[in-house]
Amino acid sequence: VEDMNRQIQRRQEEEKRAMDGELAKQGELEGQVRKEKDRNVHLFEECERLKKNIEKLRENMSEVEIERDFLKRQQENFTKIVDENKLLRYQLEELRKQNEELARQIEALREEEAVTRSAQKELLEKLKTLQQDNDTLSVLLEGLRTENETLAEEKTVLEHNLRSLDASPAKNGRATPVC
Repeated sequence: VEDMNRQIQRRQEEEKRAMDGELAKQGELEGQVRKEKDRNVHLFEECERLKKNIEKLRENMSEVEIERDFLKRQQENFTKIVDENKLLRYQLEELRKQNEELARQIEALREEEAVTRSAQKELLEKLKTLQQDNDTLSVLLEGLRTENETLAEEKTVLEHNLRSLDASPAKNGRATPVC
C-alpha cells in the first residue's frame, strides 16, 4: 500500500511538473502573440502614415503641375530638357530609396517647385518628369496597399492562433485525467 501511495504521489508530481511546463510554454506563446500583435499595429500605423504622406505629395505635385503648365505655354522653345531630366531622374531614385521618409520627399518637391519657378526655360521637361513621378508614386502606393493586405492576412492568422490557444483544454483548466 505504501509503494502504491509513493507511486501515486510520484505520478502526481510528474503530472504537476508536466502541467507547469505546458503552462510555461503557453505563457511564452501568449507573449509571442502579443509581440506580433504589437508589431502588426505598428506596421499598420506606419502604412497609414505613409498613405497620408503620399496623398500630401500628390497634392503638392498637382500644384506644381498646374504651375508648369502655365510656364510651358510661355516657353515652347525650351533647350535644357536633357540636363533637367537627368536631375529629376536622380531625385526620383532618391525618393524610391527613401519611401519611409516621405516628409523629406515633400521637401524635395518644394525645392523642385522653387527651381521650377526660377527656371522657366526648362518647364517642358520638368512637366514630363513630374508625370513620371506621379506614375511611380501610384505604383508605390499599390505596393503599400498590397503590403497592408498581407499584414492584415497575417493578423487574421495570428488572431485565429490566439483563439485556438484560448480554447485549448490546458488554458481552460480542463486537463484530462491520466490513468
